[in-house]
Amino acid sequence: MADTKTTISEIQLFIEDLKKDMPEIFSQRQNQPALPFVKKLLFRGELYDISPADAKDSLSGVILENGQARITCDFAKVHPKNALETWLKAQAEAIIAERAAFWGGQMSLSFSRVCVKDQKTLWGSCSGRGNLNFSWRLIKAPPAVLDYLIIHELAHLVHMNHGDEYWNYVAQWHPDHKACRRWLNDHKNELMSDIEVDKIDSPQQAAPQPPAGGGPSAESA
Repeated sequence: MADTKTTISEIQLFIEDLKKDMPEIFSQRQNQPALPFVKKLLFRGELYDISPADAKDSLSGVILENGQARITCDFAKVHPKNALETWLKAQAEAIIAERAAFWGGQMSLSFSRVCVKDQKTLWGSCSGRGNLNFSWRLIKAPPAVLDYLIIHELAHLVHMNHGDEYWNYVAQWHPDHKACRRWLNDHKNELMSDIEVDKIDSPQQAAPQPPAGGGPSAESA
């Protein structure tokens, strides 16, 4: 049975897509540009409204509370977009490392190290030396989907291919792996999209950057 969080996130993303495709049935606020979400953060499969706060001479930070992603930073030194992306990458490194250690223990598998990168062609990979690599953007996916990717790469320590034995082994540890693969394929654009600079209110507006193109290959998912 699909994870409840995964189901909720799919509904949220579906509604956001409807708002873009059929703005006439939603409020007039939807006339704003939306690529992919207006002032929203996708984190762990849930959407948060982005709310930046200028705090002079303070350390940058992000607090998720009551559906809000409150970004605190000194606007004179750092743009909220950059503060948010730095926070997301730090969260990805910590959570992915923790989940890899957890599943490595559950599966009685040892790996060399975990690297979190800005990969744009693969969600994850496993080297012949036992190094696990993941895209930091996976931190936007629901927990069940992230766990699937970690199990997927750990399983390559046993089977360095995508044959039947490999998938049977993955299914032992994540019976809903097919649903997670579909979720990744359906939502790769949302995961790969950057927070657009001009979608965050701030006294200092930098020039908009083009959205990231394409998406990771399904080969490793």
